[in-house]
Amino acid sequence: MGVEKNSIGRIGFEEIHSEQALLLHFNERDPQAFGRLYLHFFDELHYYAKRLFQNTEHAPADIVQDVFMVIWGKKELCFQSPVHLKNYLYLSIKNRYKDYLKHRLHSRKYMEEIKYYEEEAFTCQVESELFSLLSAADRLLPRECARMLKLYLQGYNIQEIAGQLGKSPSTVYHQHAKAIEILGKHLSDKNLKILIFLLFG
Repeated sequence: MGVEKNSIGRIGFEEIHSEQALLLHFNERDPQAFGRLYLHFFDELHYYAKRLFQNTEHAPADIVQDVFMVIWGKKELCFQSPVHLKNYLYLSIKNRYKDYLKHRLHSRKYMEEIKYYEEEAFTCQVESELFSLLSAADRLLPRECARMLKLYLQGYNIQEIAGQLGKSPSTVYHQHAKAIEILGKHLSDKNLKILIFLLFG
């Protein structure tokens, strides 16, 4: 795409005049606006693609770039809001995963796995959105809570987290509860329920 991540990091909306102005230029396929939104959503979408296509030959970064390139080529495709764009991007990646399953699976095995792919995709999306939120964990949470949540989303269990942090398992559980209380102010009810499931399920 000609857009590279550099020392600037993720480019936030605050660096432009308004979200709607940026989106307007994006809809007109302005390269700079396109690049800004690509970088803005990249980490979250990359995590989502990585979760869906884990243990496959598909590179998450290529999948994210491909869905943006499809949008670039469809000049008639416009978005009403950044949320509309974000939802479209998630749906595009999910549909690629569905197509991958259709190609890989056969007959009854395909029918069995396709039943729960929607739930799996939804869970991955929630985790991705939590991952995006936790990118600001140092600002939202106490240091130990932030470290604990990041380790959990990386796949470590309670005992492993307690060992890495030098804490008792009961202390880790307490930090879970504290993190939920803080993040509950930043999550929808649905996502908060998913977070509780991920941490205590």
